[in-house]
Amino acid sequence: MKTIIVTVIIFLSSLQIVYSQGEWYWQNPHPTIYNLESASFISPRTGWIVGARGVIFKTTNGGNIWNSLGFYRKILGFRFVKFFDENTGYVGFDDSTFYKTTNGGLNWVVYPFPKQTITNAFFMNQNTGWAASNSGAVLKTIDGGLNWSIIEVLSTRINDVYFVNRTTGWIVADQGSIYKSTNGGINWTFLNNGATTNLYSVYFRNKNKGWVVGDDGAALYTTNGGVDWNLQYITTAHLLSVTFKNRYTGYAVGTGGSILKTTNGGINWFEQESHEYRDFNSIVFSNAKRGFAFGNNGAIVKTTNGGTNWINMAYVTTSYLQSVHFANNFTGWTVGTEGAIFKSINSGRKWIQQQEYTNVTYRGINAINPRRAYIVGDSGIILRTTNGGYNWSNQHSGTLQNLNSVFFINKRTGWITGDSGVILKTTNRGKNWIIKTGIENKKGRCVFFIDNNTGFIGCYGIYKTTDGGETWVLKSGMNCYSICFVNSMTGFAVGGTSIRKSTDGGETWGSLTDWNEDSPPANLTSVSFINENTGWYTKNHTYRCAVLGRKDTLVNIAIYTDDNNLSCVYATKTGYAWAVGENGTIVCTTNGGLTFNNGNVHGTPSSYILYQNYPNPFNPSTKIRFDLPKPTQTKLIIYDILGREVAKLLNEKLSAGSYVIDWNGSNYPSGVYFYKLVTNNFVDIKKMMLIK
Repeated sequence: MKTIIVTVIIFLSSLQIVYSQGEWYWQNPHPTIYNLESASFISPRTGWIVGARGVIFKTTNGGNIWNSLGFYRKILGFRFVKFFDENTGYVGFDDSTFYKTTNGGLNWVVYPFPKQTITNAFFMNQNTGWAASNSGAVLKTIDGGLNWSIIEVLSTRINDVYFVNRTTGWIVADQGSIYKSTNGGINWTFLNNGATTNLYSVYFRNKNKGWVVGDDGAALYTTNGGVDWNLQYITTAHLLSVTFKNRYTGYAVGTGGSILKTTNGGINWFEQESHEYRDFNSIVFSNAKRGFAFGNNGAIVKTTNGGTNWINMAYVTTSYLQSVHFANNFTGWTVGTEGAIFKSINSGRKWIQQQEYTNVTYRGINAINPRRAYIVGDSGIILRTTNGGYNWSNQHSGTLQNLNSVFFINKRTGWITGDSGVILKTTNRGKNWIIKTGIENKKGRCVFFIDNNTGFIGCYGIYKTTDGGETWVLKSGMNCYSICFVNSMTGFAVGGTSIRKSTDGGETWGSLTDWNEDSPPANLTSVSFINENTGWYTKNHTYRCAVLGRKDTLVNIAIYTDDNNLSCVYATKTGYAWAVGENGTIVCTTNGGLTFNNGNVHGTPSSYILYQNYPNPFNPSTKIRFDLPKPTQTKLIIYDILGREVAKLLNEKLSAGSYVIDWNGSNYPSGVYFYKLVTNNFVDIKKMMLIK
C-alpha cells in the first residue's frame, strides 16, 4: 500500500468569519433554512452546528439561542465539526478544505486538504484524526490537520469513520460495506455483515460493542468488535446517524423526521414522535438527558428528558405568513394561513402563538401600539385586540369578500381594502366600518395613508384619495402589490417586475431601474422604506427569493430565502426590519443591514471583481456591478473616449460585499465610455456603449 504524505502551508492571513448585526438572519426557522450536517458539544450549554452554504452557529444556553459565526461559501458546506474546549475546534468542507479555530470560531486558519471531497471525519484528540471521502480515500493527521496522509483508497464511497483509540477504528460505506482497522488506519479489513444497502453512520462504545445504520432502516450491532453482526430493518426510513448514551440506550435518526430509540443495546427499537417531517442528518447528546437532532432546512429538535419527548426548536410555524407589522422595535405580529397569529415582544427573537390553528387565512396586520392591533382576512374577517393580543374580538365588516390590507393613521381612523373593490373606513376604532367605493371592483392588495385625508390603494393601478377615502383617482396603471410613503411627497410602490418612486405626493410614478439578475425578471411583492433613500423590497423567483436592500443608488441582496416565497417586508424608522413568507419564513435585521456588507447567505466575495455593465449597449441607463472581499476606500469613475472624466459615481469607504450602481447617460452623447473601479488594492477598467 502506498502512503501519500500531503504537506500544506498555512495562509499567512487567517480566514475571518464575522457575523455583523447589520446582516439579516433567520428567526423562523431559527437559526437557518440551510441543511445542518454536524454538531459538537463540550458541555450541556455550549455547542456548535455546521451545515450547507458554510453556516456555523454557536449556542451557550443549551440550544435555546444559536448565534451565527458567519457564512462562508456560496454553494458548498461544512460536513463535520469537532470542538475539544471553548476555543479549539475543527470544521471540514466538502470541497477539499479543512479549518481550525483557537478562539471558539471567530477566526479560522485554512489548511488546504488533499483533493478529496470530505464526507465525514473523526478526531481522537486535538492532534489525531481521520477523514473519509466520497472517492473511497481514508486520510489521517497526527498534527491537528497541518499534514494529512492518504492511508487507504477503497473502491466505494465512505460515509463515516469512528475510532475508539489510536489503533482501533471502523468505517462504513456504500453497498453494505464495513471495514475495521487495528493499526491506526494503515490497513483495513472488510467485515461480513449481511447488509447490501448503503451504510451511513457508525458508533462504538468500546472495542467490542458498536452499531451501524443505513438505508431502508438497516440497523446492525456487534458485541465482538465486528466479527459478527446482527442485522435488522427497524423502519422504512433511511437512517443517517446513530449514537449511544451508554451500552443500553441509543438513538438513530433519518429521513422523514424519524427518531428511534433502544433501551436494550439495539436488540429492539421503537419510534419516537419528533414533531418534524424533515430529514435528520445528525444526533448528539450533550449529557444523559439533553440531546439534539439536526437536519435539512434548518430542522432542530431537542429533548431534555432522555428522548421521552422532543421539542421543535427551529420552527414556531410552517404556515404561509402573509403580513408582518411592528408597533415599535420590539413588539409586533405576523399572520398567515391556518389562522396563524404570532406575537413577539423582543424584536422577533421569540414568537408566541396567540390563536389555535384554523382554516382561516389572515392577510393583513396593523399594530397601532403594543396593545392595540387589527387583523383582516378571509370572508370579511376583522379582528381587534386592545390588550396586546391576549384576546381578539370580531368586528362586523359588512362584507364576505376577502380583506387583504388594513391601515390606521391614528387610534380612531383606519381603512381596509380587499377583493372585488372593497374599501372600508372607520372613525371610531372599528366599532363601525363604512363601505366606500372607487377602485372599480379591482382587487385591493394594499392601503397606505399619509394623513387623515391623503392615502393610496394598490391594485391593478395606484389610486389616490385626498378626502379621506370618499373619492379615489387613478394615478398609475402599474399592477401594484405594495406601497409606502416616507413623507408627504416621497413614496415607493412595487408590483410585477418593477419598483417605482414618486416625489410629488403620488401624482406621478417613475421606474427605478434596479438591477434584476433573474431571467425572467423576479416578481416584486412588498416594499418598506425608512427614508427617501433607504429601504427594502422582496422578490420571488424560482429558487431565488430574496429581500433586497436599497441605499441611494446601491442595491444589494440582503438575504436569500431560496424557494420560499416572500409576502411582506416591514421596517421601523430606526432600521429594524422583518420579512415573512412561505413555510413560516421570518427573516430579520436589527439595524437594517445599512452597511450593505453582503449580509446574504452566499457570503462575502472571495476576490475583487468588476463586472461588465448591463445592459450593454444601453439607452439611457445601465448598471455596474462589482465585488469587494474586504472593506476599502472605493471610487467608481466614468470616462469618455478621450479619457476625460465625465462622472464620479462613487467615492467612499464601503464594506465587503456585492454592489450595483446605476448610471444614467441621458445628459451625455452617444458613444464609447469607460468605467473604472479603484480601491486600495485593485484597479480595473471596462468599456461600455451608449446608443441613443
